[in-house]
Amino acid sequence: MMDCKYIQAPGYGLIVIKDGVPIYKKGYGYSDVENNVQTTLDTLFPLGSCSKASTVFILGTLIENGKIDIGDEISKYAPGWFNKIDSYDATIEDALLMRIGLLNNDWVWALNISNTDIWDIVGNWKEKFQPQTKLRYIWNYFNFGYSLVGGIIQKILDQPWQDIVQSNFFKPMGMDQSFVYHRAALEKNPEDYAFVASC
Repeated sequence: MMDCKYIQAPGYGLIVIKDGVPIYKKGYGYSDVENNVQTTLDTLFPLGSCSKASTVFILGTLIENGKIDIGDEISKYAPGWFNKIDSYDATIEDALLMRIGLLNNDWVWALNISNTDIWDIVGNWKEKFQPQTKLRYIWNYFNFGYSLVGGIIQKILDQPWQDIVQSNFFKPMGMDQSFVYHRAALEKNPEDYAFVASC
């Protein structure tokens, strides 16, 4: 199997599926290098950008049910957010395609924010969220677009994001070890969580 140094990760989980049936599964490396904790089949890994798939999937079900349109302007659902950064006609599609003219601001995730917190953060730090280009002028990686869409989905369904993802994505797919990150959930599963560390 691949060496951890080769893939530049302290540990990983591997599953091989043939004809819909798992034929091999094993954990490699360490979930916590400093404490010499080995990766197991129960180790929890951050989904990272894989979580974008759940956002788009749930959005798709809302589109199919006529509750939202991908061409809707964001200001229809979050008027204060985009009015503050002067991108009035940006659509949900623009947010997903990362072409709303804003630069990436991943530093803000260190604040342990939620999807809906983003609207307030942009209002409080307006100078950090000014458009750098015209709408649809260039593509620029921008995680906030997906969080914004997640916040809009929350408004439509009137449920917490973790409940929406659990009932509409994780549960139907049998992903019983997956959850949306929040402090309460992590505190329930702290014993085998993959911490970031060098290999």
